[in-house]
Amino acid sequence: TPWDDTIERWSFAWQFPLKEEPVSANRAMSTEPGMLALEAFADRLIAAPPAALPRSAESPTTQWKLVDPDRVRQQLPAATGAGAELLADGAADGVGTETSPEIQSLAAEIFGEAPPPAEAPVTTPQSDAVTKKAPPTESEKLPMKPAEEYAKEHGDVIAAYVDDRSERAQASKELALVMSTELGLPYDHDGIADAISALSHRRNMQAARALFDFALQVGFEASTDLYGSLQHGYAKQGDYGAVMELIEEMKERGVTPAARNWVSLMSALTTAGESSGAIQVADNMRALANIEPDTTTFSEHLRALASDVANPSAPFEAVTIFDTMENTYGIVPLRRHYHHLLRALARSASDE
Repeated sequence: TPWDDTIERWSFAWQFPLKEEPVSANRAMSTEPGMLALEAFADRLIAAPPAALPRSAESPTTQWKLVDPDRVRQQLPAATGAGAELLADGAADGVGTETSPEIQSLAAEIFGEAPPPAEAPVTTPQSDAVTKKAPPTESEKLPMKPAEEYAKEHGDVIAAYVDDRSERAQASKELALVMSTELGLPYDHDGIADAISALSHRRNMQAARALFDFALQVGFEASTDLYGSLQHGYAKQGDYGAVMELIEEMKERGVTPAARNWVSLMSALTTAGESSGAIQVADNMRALANIEPDTTTFSEHLRALASDVANPSAPFEAVTIFDTMENTYGIVPLRRHYHHLLRALARSASDE
């Protein structure tokens, strides 16, 4: 019968499977203490949103205390890049005694003038003894440029990496430390996407959304990857309304949804029992959005067909989609493709 060849290929694939692409967020999810630390950080974002006002972290009542730059310098890997150097060396406040000339220059630009040494030695006419200069009073403090303003003037730096002694800057430092030391993730766009994905995988959507919003506030660019990481959690819950709202939000921000974003909507619809809607999304991706399907798109399309119990032609459509994936797009089937195809075929009462 026509199914014999499909079953034979499935058997071969099961014996010699093509390796599935690893999910990068797995490294974060496998570290339970790190995930607990990340969730605790997100809970603080929700309970006490950090203020963006420069020097707001100097307030005695702040919930976001100043982070020791030496701790950042010691624990953040150099591979994190120039952003980590800015955070570690305190470019906005001139702290640190071994600051590079480049960072000193950045500090001067943020202050508007070269900042004085943190502990400059002074002498008095009455004595040759060297004393340390007292900390400046509130009225003596130099004006500080907000992180956003500085980042806008320097295209290669985002606010997340600039310390203007605001609560938000300290929160940024704390997040960098949690991601680097607890989760082994870089404090950059890809690392943030992995962290959000890990929270979504745990179905802690409140924490995932809080981290997503904070990332955008400190200057990380809204992208299909960040949105996709957030959509993943809602899709697992079958909350297709929330997934669709995020797609609309993407459009409002000028971000064009990619295949992974529409696939999340397909997944959410199928999980919610709306398989016909997922199939329609797959068709519209090609016809209306001109998005070429990838291996994940085909997997979700086959899953939707296998779950569409109200459609008697679904098994035959699944075979057509499977053949299109192989013969038209040259995509090598993975176990999950065969799994969904066989689920669809198992529902067919026909032997042909």
